[in-house]
Amino acid sequence: MTERVLVVDGGSSPAGMREAARAVAAALPRGRHRTLTGQTHEVAPHVLAPALIDFFLR
Repeated sequence: MTERVLVVDGGSSPAGMREAARAVAAALPRGRHRTLTGQTHEVAPHVLAPALIDFFLR
């Protein structure tokens, strides 16, 4: 796999979900992980958008 992958979690999500997100990113050759502070599994669009823009511009 040559594609970059961004795995995002919310800092207020349950610990198990955050751990799973980190594990998925670590298992992928070009995986990246990012935690969005104060967010749950239902991330606010105005918080998610800058994270996606940053990922795609790099």
